[in-house]
Amino acid sequence: MAESRRGADTRSQAGISGSAAIPNQPRAPGAPPEIRDGNSRDRGRNRALLLALLVLGLGCLGCGGLVATAVKTQAEMRAELELLRSNSSGSWAQAWQELQQTRSEVQRQQMELRSITELLCRTIEDSRKCPPGWEFFGSSCFFFSRSSRSWEGAGSACAAFGSHLAVLSTEGEQVFLMSKIQGNNSYWLGVTDEQHEGKWAWVTGETPNFGFWDVWEEDPDKEHKDCGAMKPNGRWINERCSKLNHWICEKSWDC
Repeated sequence: MAESRRGADTRSQAGISGSAAIPNQPRAPGAPPEIRDGNSRDRGRNRALLLALLVLGLGCLGCGGLVATAVKTQAEMRAELELLRSNSSGSWAQAWQELQQTRSEVQRQQMELRSITELLCRTIEDSRKCPPGWEFFGSSCFFFSRSSRSWEGAGSACAAFGSHLAVLSTEGEQVFLMSKIQGNNSYWLGVTDEQHEGKWAWVTGETPNFGFWDVWEEDPDKEHKDCGAMKPNGRWINERCSKLNHWICEKSWDC
């Protein structure tokens, strides 16, 4: 019996060893699964690559079209701008030339009008250049009062006629006024040093460029005498502004 068990064990082991040594049976005809899976993956990659290339190509075509359109549009805009600029410069040049011609014509007409005015002014007699009661000399009309007022009152009377107290600018006016003075009266002039003692100024703001002051007459009260007047002999004197004197008004004559 022992031998029969050993023989059975030996056959069992031989059977196990024999079955383990049997090689794998060949698979069904066709490509192995690993090769088929690799081919499927390659075909998927190729399709994806072709699709990407197709999309990229379409994108390049679209970009090229946009660039071409932009270049064309820019060229058209530049051409229109140049046309507008040339038209504008031409219009401005023409307008400027017309303006210069108009100015020249206006200046010419002004000169002609001035010449005609001067001619008419020369034909007007001196007696008709000033209002009644006024005397004409140089380019001004003068009025010699027959009553007396203070310096300020005399100035107000002149202002009522649209004039001011006489302002002398030439020696010829000095001689003319002196020849018109009547009697032994002094006449107020438009000169004062009320603002700054000793600094005489005309009522028009100018500083006298000459004077006929009676410098030989000593006057201890001169600091209180701030208004100028003309004596019958033509000399200028300073008087108290409140003193009553005749006066001389002056206003420019405009033809």
